[in-house]
Amino acid sequence: MAKSRLLALPLIALLLYLSYLAAGIGIADLYAYSPRQQVEHWQQSNTAPQSEAITTALNSIDQAIDWAPDNGEYRDLKGILLYYRALELTAAGDQRNFTELTSASLASYRIASQLRPRWPYSWANIALMKAALNQFDEEFAQAVDKATRFGPWENAVNISITEAGFVGWHQLSETTRQQVLENTLRGLKRNNNQIKQRLKALNKLTLACIHIPSGPAREILCGY
Repeated sequence: MAKSRLLALPLIALLLYLSYLAAGIGIADLYAYSPRQQVEHWQQSNTAPQSEAITTALNSIDQAIDWAPDNGEYRDLKGILLYYRALELTAAGDQRNFTELTSASLASYRIASQLRPRWPYSWANIALMKAALNQFDEEFAQAVDKATRFGPWENAVNISITEAGFVGWHQLSETTRQQVLENTLRGLKRNNNQIKQRLKALNKLTLACIHIPSGPAREILCGY
């Protein structure tokens, strides 16, 4: 009987530990629920969030990360929220903190990519943040490669890589340019309007039309 009790002790300890982990995950997801819903709403409605909403969402996602530091989704959400903050301050005329906040966003996406190395959205957002910081280096090329390899037909990947790629076009290697072009051609089959809007907003539509090969995709995007 005593031996059975001794054998049961490690099992009880394990069950208690697993219960603690499950409770922590549940609490983390409660904190992450509102930021997740808000980001989805802002993206789908294409609206700029208010400053107070960004602050509240950042506080909540930080709490979620405290409870579940190895959750890649939460790191992605924090990256998005930090970039929203950077854009919000820039739109208000305060550009002093843009680089710092965008770098913090990039750092969060880096952690997310380590936690979920085959998740294409993290890699696409790394490329986007690098473009915003004018950093077209080996890390940028790697992000383009992994985003297009792991999510070749994902809408958000197609749009983000097109935007980041043409922003830094003249600083890219031939290999990375080809990956950007192939990504854009795939995106045009499903997201012509969004890609065209983004390229126009960035004043990169003419550049894209010069390099996209003649055919139906260029006719749709460029009109010739």
